[in-house]
Parts: sequence; C-alpha cells; structure tokens
Amino acid sequence: MYKLAICDDEMRTLKQLLNIIDWESAGFEVSATFTNGKAALEYLCENTLDAIITDVKMPVMDGLELAKTYRKIFRK
Repeated sequence: MYKLAICDDEMRTLKQLLNIIDWESAGFEVSATFTNGKAALEYLCENTLDAIITDVKMPVMDGLELAKTYRKIFRK
C-alpha cells in the first residue's frame, strides 16, 4: 500500500476527499490529513509518504509553497 496524505483547509472538502474515493482499493492508505501546508511539512520531516493531495490555496502555507519547500529540503 502507498502512504497518502490529504491537505486542505476546508474541512468539508477534506472529508469528501476521504469518503468519495475508496483509497484502499486504489492501493492507498491515508496516513494523515492536514489543514495547511506547514503542518504537512512538519509531518514530512519525521515521516515518509508516497503521495500528497493538496489544495493550492490555503492559509499559513499553500500547496505550491509546500511543494517548493519540500523539494528544497529533500532534494535528492
């Protein structure tokens, strides 16, 4: 199973993403959910994931900034 995180500041959207797709049958385990990119980045500093679905526009740190910052820190 691939480890997946979902990041969205709107709880309604976050819950819909969790429930509308059968993640397990698609080969994913939803390991974590976040309401901003900063929380997701903090999690990624201690844990590994295979994929993240993130909203582009969020407070604190948006999805694009999350991707840029992650790439700077973990570039291989």
